[in-house]
Amino acid sequence: MAISGDGLRALWVEEDRSNIIVFKRLSTFADFQILQTIQLGSGSAAELLHPNFDYAGKFMAVSMPGTGSDNAIKIYAYDETKFNYVLESSFNAIDTLTDGDSLGKQEAHVSKDGTRLFVGASGATNGAIAMLKLDKQGKVPVSSGTATAEHIIYGLDAGDNFGMGLSTDYNGKRIVGVGLESGSSVSNVRVIQTQEDSITSSSTFNINEVK
Repeated sequence: MAISGDGLRALWVEEDRSNIIVFKRLSTFADFQILQTIQLGSGSAAELLHPNFDYAGKFMAVSMPGTGSDNAIKIYAYDETKFNYVLESSFNAIDTLTDGDSLGKQEAHVSKDGTRLFVGASGATNGAIAMLKLDKQGKVPVSSGTATAEHIIYGLDAGDNFGMGLSTDYNGKRIVGVGLESGSSVSNVRVIQTQEDSITSSSTFNINEVK
């Protein structure tokens, strides 16, 4: 389940994971009505993780594990002429991602201003979070099912499983990434500051140290 920042769009994933039901309302004082049903396709009975909107509900990101040959990360954009969401980008790999290749098993997160897409890929060793540029139509650079990332942030150590959880501020310039040490209940959290085209700083702390 997810709701846009302005409160005018919401979605619900059916229990059998076969469809996403998208709702709309004209104001925060109105009731929601069904806008659209999006079929998820074959193999989507596996868990679908963290669908989310940008602030205005223009873009919707979905990560879909267990989809076989179907693309695991999908970006939908609201079409003002068709009055529904259309698929604008989909991919199942990110080039230069040398670690954490389990796309679709972690969160795909759209920044609230709709300019960046972040994909967690915890993988088998360090893990990673990929940062991709999202254009005004909801497209990311994709060729033959492989997307191109602006930057990839890797876990610091083997077994970090970095990217199993993530969140960002409004414009995606500050990232919080979560990893879980293999065979441990210890979670590591990194807060990462970015500029327009680069990663500028990073701080790491153990979640057990936060009071």
